[in-house]
Amino acid sequence: MQTRRAGPFLFLWLTQLFATLANELTTISIVVLVFGTTGSALQATGVLVARNLPPLLFGPFVGSVVDRWPRRPVLVAANLLRAALLGLFLYAAVTGGRSLWAGYLLVFGLTVVEILHKPALLATLPVVVPTERLVWANSVFFTTTQVVFTIGYTAGGLTSTVIGPQLLATINLGLFLLAAGSAYLAGPIASPTGPVASVHFWRNVADGFAYLRKHRLARTLITVEFLESWPHGVWTSALMLSFTVEALGADVDAWGYQSGAFFAGQLFGALLALSATRWLGRRPGWVIIANGFVMSVLTFAYAASPSVLIAILVSMAFGPPFALRDVAQDSLLQTSVASGMLGRVYALREMFARLAFLVGGLLFAQMADRLGLRETYGLAALLYGLTALYTLWSAVLRRSRLEATPAYEASSGGC
Repeated sequence: MQTRRAGPFLFLWLTQLFATLANELTTISIVVLVFGTTGSALQATGVLVARNLPPLLFGPFVGSVVDRWPRRPVLVAANLLRAALLGLFLYAAVTGGRSLWAGYLLVFGLTVVEILHKPALLATLPVVVPTERLVWANSVFFTTTQVVFTIGYTAGGLTSTVIGPQLLATINLGLFLLAAGSAYLAGPIASPTGPVASVHFWRNVADGFAYLRKHRLARTLITVEFLESWPHGVWTSALMLSFTVEALGADVDAWGYQSGAFFAGQLFGALLALSATRWLGRRPGWVIIANGFVMSVLTFAYAASPSVLIAILVSMAFGPPFALRDVAQDSLLQTSVASGMLGRVYALREMFARLAFLVGGLLFAQMADRLGLRETYGLAALLYGLTALYTLWSAVLRRSRLEATPAYEASSGGC
């Protein structure tokens, strides 16, 4: 068995910190740049489309890359590539070739690399962290992400305006280089083992779908994520902003307060997960089940919010159960899915979730015009409730526990 030390985890954490911060600050700065140039909220939503298309187009293929190649070179190369993309953007800006399409293409390119980087990072965790510490490790990663999101969405727009997009892009380029260096310093990381890592590329892609079809727990977890991502579409910036202005009669600032409250709640939930790792390890399935019912109740409460204060408090209440659910789901996947399949499973999860979120967001936007905003949020709450009933019906989810070793190896064909 490979010796597991604190060093590799520390450098993986630094890789996540630097890369996530650079990625979010870049995306936020592009949104600010597009909106500041055009004054059009519609054109600014092009950034949202550019960020959701790559998982739909390339999800299964990048998962195969993650499982086929050694993961440290994948992490290093991904961050070097993102630094190169920012370098091209800066070159275009200096030579006067910057345009809205350059911003869209930058976000698209960064997201293509991100859907390769994130599965590789998460699939590496069970290699460098003992199983009994996986919940803790996932909680640390989730906490870091929420801190970065809070900083990014609170200060990103202001920073972009004050120092300018070119200087911010230069700083983010440096952060991606630091992420690449941290990934390299993590040391040799075990590559995926077994025949699944050595077969033809296209066979790897097909095997990812076949493995998921036979693996009951992983299939259930990804199905839950897919079903929940449809009502997640009601939480797009455009719909929340419309609800704040039209249903609550408040200013744009109130929308920002709700977003900040949500991230603060998620940060609290991640810290809660850090202090309750043993409990989460014993009942991860029930955490996921309970989350669906809580999401339904809170969405109904948000739809009925009579004031901005109530909406802010409800937004904050979303955070803890959502964070606990994410930590439980990642830990279950990492301990039940064979190491050589984790990259593809994570990539497929991202692909299905982004598809549902993108289509759901577009459908809910149309419903808001026809049914009304409060009614639209009420419908989303109903969908959360139906998903919760599906999770409660799932015996494999109710019985799930964190295993000491992967319970469903590729050779066994799943459950």
